[in-house]
Amino acid sequence: MTESETDLLTLLRGLDDPEWLEWPRDYNRRETAVLFDGLVARLEGDFTARCLTEQDTQDSSEYGRVVVPAEATVCGTRIVVCVSKFGSLALVCADNPGAFLGAEEARAEGELDAADLAQVNRALVDLGYMVVPEELLERDYDGPSRLSWHVQRPSWWHRFFGIFWRSRPESQAGSRKAAVDHMRPVLDLLEPVLDCAGDLAEVGGGEVADVALDQRPDTLGSG
Repeated sequence: MTESETDLLTLLRGLDDPEWLEWPRDYNRRETAVLFDGLVARLEGDFTARCLTEQDTQDSSEYGRVVVPAEATVCGTRIVVCVSKFGSLALVCADNPGAFLGAEEARAEGELDAADLAQVNRALVDLGYMVVPEELLERDYDGPSRLSWHVQRPSWWHRFFGIFWRSRPESQAGSRKAAVDHMRPVLDLLEPVLDCAGDLAEVGGGEVADVALDQRPDTLGSG
């Protein structure tokens, strides 16, 4: 299934209902979960590896993520597949959303193998997902929906894969307006990080957090 940028933008605009921000009017949680489980099984079979997953993300238009581990890829960089709750939209990126300007840049920098990318895209298309290039999703959002207060420069990514906070925390009103550029649920929280004493510790007792601050690629620290 190949779509031109014009067709994809038309699709995004057609899915954009300002009254339904986190999921579409006809959203079926069970069907979305079944399709997502099928994607996980397909990628684990194609790459012969156990994939990390984050599923049924709360307060977000993104449903979940599948991570093909770095050791299973040709370039040694993990591949992250993000799935939206809208229209079976899917995004494929190297390392993390926003780590590169898009798949083409990741390929040019030797972080994403063309055959690996084609294999992931083929799995998505076979299952009925619509793959949207990250380059397109990073375009400025100009639709009718009111996005969350923390978004300073809204993009189509924010609309279909972003976080939707229902109200602005009082503690952050006024003095911290520029604190966040993007907020994205990221699976980096599964990985060990250095604590202040220099020892390895797991974040959040090993649990997956729903949200994390993404201050653009070099601060994501994929290890």
